Amino acid sequence: MIKQFPKKLIREKKYPRCHYTKKRGKLKPKKPYNSLQAAEDFIKKHHLVNYKAYLCPYCNKWHIGFIKE
Repeated sequence: MIKQFPKKLIREKKYPRCHYTKKRGKLKPKKPYNSLQAAEDFIKKHHLVNYKAYLCPYCNKWHIGFIKE
C-alpha cells in the first residue's frame, strides 16, 4: 500500500519559505523577476508600500516580499 502525504508537507519541504507565499490557506510560489530593476519597476508601478525586492537563494531570481515595521 502506498503511503500518501498531504501536498502541503511536500511543498514546504520542496521550497523554502522565501520562495512561496500563503494565500487563502494555500501555498503559491512567488512571481520571479529576472532582474532587480524589473522587480523595483513592479513595486513603483503598483505603488506598493513596505515591499522590497530580494534575491531568492533557491531559484536565483528576484522576488518581492513584505517588510514589517
